[in-house]
Parts: sequence; C-alpha cells; structure tokens
Amino acid sequence: MLASCSLNYEVTKKEIHNNSPELLFQTAIFNRYENNKITVSVSAEKIEQYTSNTSYAKQAYFDFWNDRNERELTGSCRLLGMQTYKNLFTLYDDIQITDIKNKSEIQASALKWNSEKKSLVSDKSKIVRLSKKSMEIEGTCFSADGETNSFEFTAGVTGTIHLEDKVE
Repeated sequence: MLASCSLNYEVTKKEIHNNSPELLFQTAIFNRYENNKITVSVSAEKIEQYTSNTSYAKQAYFDFWNDRNERELTGSCRLLGMQTYKNLFTLYDDIQITDIKNKSEIQASALKWNSEKKSLVSDKSKIVRLSKKSMEIEGTCFSADGETNSFEFTAGVTGTIHLEDKVE
C-alpha cells in the first residue's frame, strides 16, 4: 500500500494583505488636495496604509481647510483611522479638537468624523467635553453638525455656563 501527502506552505496574497500594511511611513506628513486646494493635512509618528484604502496614524495631528483655503479645524489624537475615499475618520485616545471659526474645543476618547456630511459623533458610552466661549459641558451620546454649527448630548449631561452681568 502506497500513501502520499502534499502540504501547501505558500502564503496567499489575501492573507498577506489583511495583516500587513502596503506602505509604512515614519514621521510622515500627508496632504489631501481637491481642486488644487489643500483640504486635509495629517502628520504622524507612524502611518500605515493598507490596500483596502484604509490608513492608520499613530500620534496624529491634523488640520482641515475650507473652500477659501482657511484652516477651520485643528486637532490631535493617539490613533487615527482614515478611510479617505469614504470621507470617514475615526479618532481614539486623548482627542483634542479646536474649531477655529466657532472658537470651541472638544476633548474625548473616541469620535467618528464624516467630512462629507460634516458630522462628528461619539461612542455612546464615552464622555465628551465641549468648551465654547463661556460654556463648559460634558456628557455622553454627543453629536455635532458642522453645517449648522449645532451640537447635542442625549445622555448624562453636566456643565457650567458663565453669564456676564451687564453694567449699565
């Protein structure tokens, strides 16, 4: 009686692409342009880009510009997931965002930004802190609309609003 066995030691392309970045950059700066104008700039300690058009940035700093080439938003986080072709950005850990135009600041540990819809949403269980002019609010279930410059917390809200006395 004769027996044979064949083992396949070859790693498939699919396995490689799922686990390894296609490109890896150290101390990198990426700029995104539309109609010859910068729209997004990301600098990071490390950026990994995958074939699925998804990138991850470690210790990321970012800026967003408007159509008039004015910087509108600046911020940082420890980890940034970017699906640029879908206009989706997921931010994690020590998030600091400054809305320059509206003079407001946001601090959080997990947020999702859709740059096409101009919407920012938090994880339902994570606390978000918002400071704007004389107001400091924190809560969960945060969402903000960049088109209307409005925001809402739908759970666990606390805060302080400082009113100035007008002297006549």
